[in-house]
Amino acid sequence: TMQAHPTYGDVVAEVTTFLAQRLAALRAAGAAPDRAWVDPGLGFGKRLADNLALLAELGWLRERLGLPLLVGPSRKSFLGALTGDPTHDRDRATLAACAVAAFVGADAVRVHDVEGAVRAVAVGRALVAVLAPLPGFAITWVDVAADRFPSTIPEGVTAIPVSDPAALVPHAPTTAEHLVLTYSHALDLELCHRLL
Repeated sequence: TMQAHPTYGDVVAEVTTFLAQRLAALRAAGAAPDRAWVDPGLGFGKRLADNLALLAELGWLRERLGLPLLVGPSRKSFLGALTGDPTHDRDRATLAACAVAAFVGADAVRVHDVEGAVRAVAVGRALVAVLAPLPGFAITWVDVAADRFPSTIPEGVTAIPVSDPAALVPHAPTTAEHLVLTYSHALDLELCHRLL
């Protein structure tokens, strides 16, 4: 079965490539993919770390595919792995995932608890609206390749593609604050070690 031995090198890049291929097949078959919505398949053939990486990178995936994004985190086993909750008691964890999904770029969520999800999505979108300007901050966004950035970088953000992000740590101002969110636990740890 799909959950027997799921293996990914970079789950976000691989799922994005797969979905782009499926959209190309739609075009080749004469369908209009611009009318499609994309679902990265949270919980299907993915490990806990894979699901969390996809959830965190939904905005990147959406930007690359250029289509509305639908996610279905509702009561999935990865939420149970995080909380220890049985399937029927995962609605609270689902709502947290919905708020995160809305915050990072999902257009819609598929859930069992619709009323709760409406509220969770409202919180996620409200945070986007509040944080978007980030007055008084000069943000440097570092990633491993230029194609990992959205096509439009927000005002006040400098994007730096570099193959070894940890090598830039000595160049960061001593007063800088750092938010480390990568696709790799090893890179997260390397960055944290160098920053601390």
